[in-house]
Amino acid sequence: MFLLARCTNTLLVLAFLVSSVCASYFVITEPQAKTEWVNGSPHLVQWTKGLLDDINGFDMEMTRLSKDGLTLVAMNVPASQDKLNILLQNVPAGDDYFLVFINSTHGVMHATSPRFAVLDASSTPSSPPDLTFLIFIVLNSDGSPLA
Repeated sequence: MFLLARCTNTLLVLAFLVSSVCASYFVITEPQAKTEWVNGSPHLVQWTKGLLDDINGFDMEMTRLSKDGLTLVAMNVPASQDKLNILLQNVPAGDDYFLVFINSTHGVMHATSPRFAVLDASSTPSSPPDLTFLIFIVLNSDGSPLA
C-alpha cells in the first residue's frame, strides 16, 4: 500500500511538472543560429508557443552582444500570429544580434532568438529570406519607424 501511494504521488508530481513545462513553452524558431539578415530586405521572424501560457502579446526587441541597450522592433505583437516579416533600414552590420520577446510592462522575458548576423545592404546572404508571410515593420537604427 505504501508503495502504491508513493508511486501515485510521484506520478502526480511528474504530471504537474510536465504541464508546467508545456504551459511555458515559447521558442523563437526564426531567425536560426547563423542566419544572415541584409539591410533593405524583409526577413522572417517566427515562433512557437504553448497554448496554456496566458501570453496574448509581447514586445519584440533587438540587441547585440557588443553594445548596451535594446532596440524596439514591434510593440504588442499578437502571440497567436506566430510569424511576421521585418524590414531593416540602416542597422549597423554585425554578427552578434539577438531578438528578445518581452513583456516590457512587467519586465518578463518570454524568449530569445539564437545569435544571427545583420549585413550591409550591398551584401549577399548565404541563403535567401523566406517571404511566406508579408507584414512589414520597418526599423531604423534609432528604433524609430521609417517615414
